[in-house]
Amino acid sequence: MDMREAQLLCSRLCHDLVGPVGAVNAGLELFEEMDGGEDALAMVGRSAKQMGSRLSFYRMAFGLGGADTAVMGQARKLAGEFMIEGKVDLDWPADDVDQGLFPTNACKLVLSMILIGIECLPRGGALAVRVAVLPEGFGAAVTATGDRAEIKEGTQRAIVKDINFDDLNAHNIHGRWAALLAESLGSVIEISGEGADTVNLAVVLPGPLD
Repeated sequence: MDMREAQLLCSRLCHDLVGPVGAVNAGLELFEEMDGGEDALAMVGRSAKQMGSRLSFYRMAFGLGGADTAVMGQARKLAGEFMIEGKVDLDWPADDVDQGLFPTNACKLVLSMILIGIECLPRGGALAVRVAVLPEGFGAAVTATGDRAEIKEGTQRAIVKDINFDDLNAHNIHGRWAALLAESLGSVIEISGEGADTVNLAVVLPGPLD
């Protein structure tokens, strides 16, 4: 990833954080105008919590630092908190893989695929996430289901690396990031099911994943 791609990724993160930050400011202004008030405090509390959830999610999905391995259950927890206030319901049950240690980039990749899946559901819907240890290695699948679910053309092109460098922007850079993560782990993201109110994203990372 070069400097421009890093800048685009920063732009994307800032864009996604502007909403809750603005809501906190609006709540504080309302609090001052009303000389206190439970509604204003509730708005500030909700927005601050949402901002914290987004920051925690993005720190794992895009950040650098920490150990080389991560617990998949932590990624599941962050995804649940990230999506709790949105229009998309998360279906990611805890299982035997939940407490397993995996390369941090594998957890980052799953969260990045979740972000793409949410984008496929602008009218809301459900997002099913399944992870498993397979004979071939580690498998992850994200299925977005909802009214007119579809993956944006620019995002899809970024994922499959069929995009001009100048066409990368803050709206599709996360697709490029996910593709780079998959590549770093020796794999690619497969996309299928588009056109039936469902979009499937899947990846198999060759093992062993030490």
